[in-house]
Amino acid sequence: MVLGYSFMRIWMEKLSLIRFYVIWAIIFYTIINTVPLDRFVVEQNLKRYQETGKIDIHYLNSLSYDGVEGLVRLYKLNPGHPGLAELLQIRKGEFLDEEVSWNSINLSRKKAEEALMNLEL
Repeated sequence: MVLGYSFMRIWMEKLSLIRFYVIWAIIFYTIINTVPLDRFVVEQNLKRYQETGKIDIHYLNSLSYDGVEGLVRLYKLNPGHPGLAELLQIRKGEFLDEEVSWNSINLSRKKAEEALMNLEL
């Protein structure tokens, strides 16, 4: 779309490229920040785990709070996965030790914290 508009600019000199690029950048930025990409990555990794039995729990841990939710779901699927219980215990301790102020409310964090606190390790 950007390339097509840029080609149209060659023949139509009245078209403003700067305005189009700024609008396109704002739209792109908004889409990237509203689409839950980490949740999609977690879903695909869990789906692949069910097919192959292989998963990188440290990679899921490095994602946002959606990764923690994925680790909890993985624990429910396979509680005996090596290192998973210890990793979840560490994350649980981080949630308990962390002070959250009123202006940093995060829905993903709250869901991950609830899932982790309701999990019996």
